This record gives sequence, C-alpha cells and structure tokens, in this order.
Amino acid sequence: MTQSTPSAVNVTDLDESVSNVRFEDYDLDALDLGGGVWVNWTPPEPLEGTKYYSIQLVWDQTFDYRSVISDVSVGERHYEIPVDTYLGTFPYMYVYTKSSLLEQTTPVGILISDTAPEITNIQFSDQDLDQYEIGGNLTWTEPLSRNGETSQQGWCGWPCLISLLGGGHR
Repeated sequence: MTQSTPSAVNVTDLDESVSNVRFEDYDLDALDLGGGVWVNWTPPEPLEGTKYYSIQLVWDQTFDYRSVISDVSVGERHYEIPVDTYLGTFPYMYVYTKSSLLEQTTPVGILISDTAPEITNIQFSDQDLDQYEIGGNLTWTEPLSRNGETSQQGWCGWPCLISLLGGGHR
C-alpha cells in the first residue's frame, strides 16, 4: 500500500573535519614517536556537533586497522604525543572528529615520516698502554639533520664507548 500524502523532513549533513594536520617526529628511535612532539590541527568551522578529536594511527585508507593514541576534548588544537609511542607498521596518523554518538567516517590525516638517524663510520684507536684502561681518539660521522646539516647534539659516556668497542675488558 502506498501512502497518499507523502511527508518530508529536511536533513542537514554536516562536515566537521579538521584541517591542516601537522606532525613532525623528533623521537630518534625507529618505530617510535613522541618526545615533545605535537600533532596540530585547525578545528572545523562552524563547530556544531563535534565533542572530541580522536588521534589514531591507521594502517591504510580503508580504516580497518587502527590504534587510538588519544581522545582530546573540543577546545584543544594540538596534542603532545607521549614519549616512545609505538608506531609499529602504521604509516598514517589521522584526526577524527567525534560527536556524542558517532565517530567521523572520513577523517583527515597525514603520512608519517619516522625519524631514526644513526651515527656511522665509528673509529677508535686505543693509545693507552695500561691494561684495563683505554684512551685515544674516538671519531664518527654524525647523522644528517632534516635540513641536511650535521647534528651537533649527542654525548657518549663510558657505557656507550665500551659498547662501541665490543664491550668488556681487553
């Protein structure tokens, strides 16, 4: 049976996506993020239904495999990634908007560039003649920073030096 007097309802479909998602990894460990690093975004305008932002690591753009880093209340425009947050094999970071009922199905995200510089060309020539003591020049090639210049940060104490030399006494 067909209704003789049709009815209609005006439906408004809101798109409350964030924009300008930015993230730069300064954690020097491979497969880890964080360490004073912020995810930044621009909130949607107008902001009507969003109650939270959800920051998530995502496997691919089907959004089937995800790992939630944190949910952040509306009013925040950035979130500090905790030190040693495990990246694993997730190549993307997305910021979802969430209402009190549902999570956004079309979030905004970025491809993550994981930073893991390594020193190379380590050389040490022991010139100390006493047994169980070492002394001499330790040289290495510094990793390149993001702008192509060599980094000037770093420190190598005795435990580091001993591990570079193969550990233990000679």
